[in-house]
Amino acid sequence: MSSSYMKKKTETLEMFLQNTRDRTFVLLGDVFQKDPDIYASVYAQYPDRIAKIFIRKYDNDVVGQERLETVFKDIPRHKWATFEKGSDLSRNVF
Repeated sequence: MSSSYMKKKTETLEMFLQNTRDRTFVLLGDVFQKDPDIYASVYAQYPDRIAKIFIRKYDNDVVGQERLETVFKDIPRHKWATFEKGSDLSRNVF
């Protein structure tokens, strides 16, 4: 994934956050993309605006889990979760 894509995605998220100051967001991403890095950066700037971060990973993905633990080290654990299938999300939302 190119750095220009990461920059564009980050800028787009920041635009939404700046233009909708009265809303909070749930971020959905994938462990194998740069989504965790992007979301950690956005969370650092807008911690009160991010309700939760959900990252899709694969069965028994130890490397992906370790990566998330590192990337999200400054984000409270209750603010992020992983899922494997879309149907897993309903168990984690509330």
